Amino acid sequence: MMQVARTAAELQSALISKKRILVPTMGSLHAGHTELIAQARKLAGSDGQVVLSIFVNPLQFGKTEDFEKYPRDLEMDLSVADAAGVDLVWAPTWEEIVGPDVETIQAPVFGDELEGKSRPGHFSGVLTVVASLFVHVKPAVAVFGVKDLQQLLLITEMSAQRFKSIEIYPVETVRDSSGLALSSRNAYLSNENMSLASGIYQALLQAKNAEDPVAKFYEVAASQEIHREMIDYAQVLVMPAGSKVLGQTRLVVAVHIGTTRLIDNIALS
Repeated sequence: MMQVARTAAELQSALISKKRILVPTMGSLHAGHTELIAQARKLAGSDGQVVLSIFVNPLQFGKTEDFEKYPRDLEMDLSVADAAGVDLVWAPTWEEIVGPDVETIQAPVFGDELEGKSRPGHFSGVLTVVASLFVHVKPAVAVFGVKDLQQLLLITEMSAQRFKSIEIYPVETVRDSSGLALSSRNAYLSNENMSLASGIYQALLQAKNAEDPVAKFYEVAASQEIHREMIDYAQVLVMPAGSKVLGQTRLVVAVHIGTTRLIDNIALS
């Protein structure tokens, strides 16, 4: 039976297995999250413990992003988590996660590029809260989606420096039938914009094998009615050595569809 903890004390009394796998989320769970949970369940095995955290982090919302409008439905999230095989949900308050003793972690220079350029302070907010989750849960492994690639890379770097015993396990992006990457932000899209947003993946697919992936992405995106002024960035990143999931290089993009900003990426051939 799945347990739910709201305080740090309740969490500590419910943490039973040393082989615990953490899936950090901001709630609003969808099929992308259930894939993270499924991978965590495999890693934990029958004797391990899958811990899902639900915390909408105000530190990672910029001035132009509406923290209050972010979708929240704890009861639905608990139902999804239970059905997916989570053992323990931790849904802490702000005070539990970022108390007076919690160290604020400044993101390195890479955190000011790409997403960080349009969302100043975003990754420092992410790293501060993820570090606090790691301190409280002390997982053997933490599972993160590849869709938020820059976040994944920064957390992996932080973990290597500060939490050497924690393995960061990347899980490839889950997509709907049109190829659109699943995201809680998709809830903001109209039906027309959902159709338009599916063009992001079509452009990524054709850029994957191109000699100049960035130029190809812009070209194909334009044919999908995603024009240059809608694209915040398209850039090739070299991945850390040794990751089978991430590959050697990936094309990362951010696109404005209506009022919603969507990010995606793909491994290059």
